[in-house]
Amino acid sequence: MTAKRTVRKAPSSGILLRYRDKDTAYGVTRKTTTRLAQTLGLSETQVVHVALARESSRRRRRATSSGAGFRIGGCPDRDRNRAQPSSSTSAAWATIRR
Repeated sequence: MTAKRTVRKAPSSGILLRYRDKDTAYGVTRKTTTRLAQTLGLSETQVVHVALARESSRRRRRATSSGAGFRIGGCPDRDRNRAQPSSSTSAAWATIRR
């Protein structure tokens, strides 16, 4: 009789991503992520990483050009009207949704 060995995985350092029911300025559906991944030839995980990296880079450039330090979050009252996607991002999403 042989004893079964259980293999334990190391704890994940990942995050949970919950897709939205519809696409908004603050989130996307799984369908949109899948279409974007197919269009760009990336995995869905890579699409999420690219989106996060681009947003971080965009915020860093904006903070540098204004003389302010880079920070995540910002002032909700001041940033409320700026939370819309850029025109180039909107064009890319429009292409994906077709």
